[in-house]
Amino acid sequence: MLKLNRDVIFLILEELQNDSKSLYSCLLINRTWCETTVPILWKDPTSRYDLTDDACSILFNKILLHLSEESRNKLKNQEIDLLIEIYKRPLFNYISFWKHLDLCFLELSLELSYFYTNWNYSVSLPLLKYLKANGVSSEVLASIIENTKGNLNEIIINYQHHHNDKRLIKAIYQHCPNLNYIKLSLLNKDMDIIEFQNLLINCKFINILDIIGIGDFIWNELLIILTKYSPINLLNRKNKSPIFLQIDLMRLWERQQQPMLQQLEHLLKEYKVKGELPELSYEIIKYFQNDYKTLHSSILINRSWCRLAIPLLWENPFLICKYSRKYDFIAIYLHDHFNDKDKLILNRFGINNDVFPSNTLFNYPSFIKSLSVQQVRSSIIYWFTNNKSEYIDTFFGLIYVSLLEVIIKNEACLHTFEFFTYGKLDYFIIKLILKYPNFTHNIRNLELGFDANAGFTDLLKIFTF
Repeated sequence: MLKLNRDVIFLILEELQNDSKSLYSCLLINRTWCETTVPILWKDPTSRYDLTDDACSILFNKILLHLSEESRNKLKNQEIDLLIEIYKRPLFNYISFWKHLDLCFLELSLELSYFYTNWNYSVSLPLLKYLKANGVSSEVLASIIENTKGNLNEIIINYQHHHNDKRLIKAIYQHCPNLNYIKLSLLNKDMDIIEFQNLLINCKFINILDIIGIGDFIWNELLIILTKYSPINLLNRKNKSPIFLQIDLMRLWERQQQPMLQQLEHLLKEYKVKGELPELSYEIIKYFQNDYKTLHSSILINRSWCRLAIPLLWENPFLICKYSRKYDFIAIYLHDHFNDKDKLILNRFGINNDVFPSNTLFNYPSFIKSLSVQQVRSSIIYWFTNNKSEYIDTFFGLIYVSLLEVIIKNEACLHTFEFFTYGKLDYFIIKLILKYPNFTHNIRNLELGFDANAGFTDLLKIFTF
């Protein structure tokens, strides 16, 4: 075969630059043709044709192979392991050939990398008592309920997606014997009515049943089942419109308690007589649980009172800051998470190093009992504003992921958790939650919501426990 000059080969390939199949075949001729063809293929690899998900994943992985070992280790230390194959040095410096950068492609590739991630984590919610969900699939909800231990007494489900009502209802009556209140959005006209019958038979303590059905929902069969099998507590029924049935009972939440002041007066008398007993101090401080000013002043009484008051003040700091307008606690959470180099970078962008304490007296993340992701987001924005930093967009993601990482890794005894997805950053948060099951183990109140517009519809599959 006649050996062609590189310049001639290049001219030939230039004529074929829009013919991807021919270009790929040229890679196999010999080393010279391969070395000349690769730069042309990598000028703009994302625009050659509509890439499949597999092609995007492979291409993105080749890009990641160009990261230095230091960069790869930093990502792994942050629980971000995007490589889907064992690292090996690329044959070419592909990035140097790239002339057109498509940020949308990179964003899509990051999203796909999490779909290829092994999400095989075990999550248990044995203490869960309250579950509220908006726009979450029936399969996900069924999986959550199947991982509870019979303590659920209130379920509110609004407009679930990817409907499998049969499995959801079966999970409820098999795992929720003490259920008092249930609200369901049943959108599947082919729902097995026998499963709903089993729900009424097995959940004997239901006193409020709220059902929303749309379109061709099987109302006639449902009404017959309700007439025959309703629990004794379910006494009142209203049919409000052809496509909306609501069965209401007044809630009997009567809680008979002695007046707070009378009880507190009694405790104070005991405190004076018996002296400084920790159990009495705790009872007194508990009465001021929602009086944050009094709790703050209690810290100054003595060491014993301080140790009792601090955990109460840090049970829900993201809610307290809404009233106090003080967001310094964020820096306290992060003081060990960021090294000196990280703090120096933040300092250049308006976050003074002085906001980070040199040390802390308590393990504050371990005290948190209630967490709302929305409150975390708004608190971070106010924290940047209070520090007069103009770089919220630049560093919001770093602070958001770091803050939740600190809380999740501490595996606090969380009782209430509200999680609504808003963007791609929540992939990292979900993976962390699933990797540290003790974080969710003690949850009693859970509220979930997924924004379908943010591309989280396919992500729901990771919740199949």
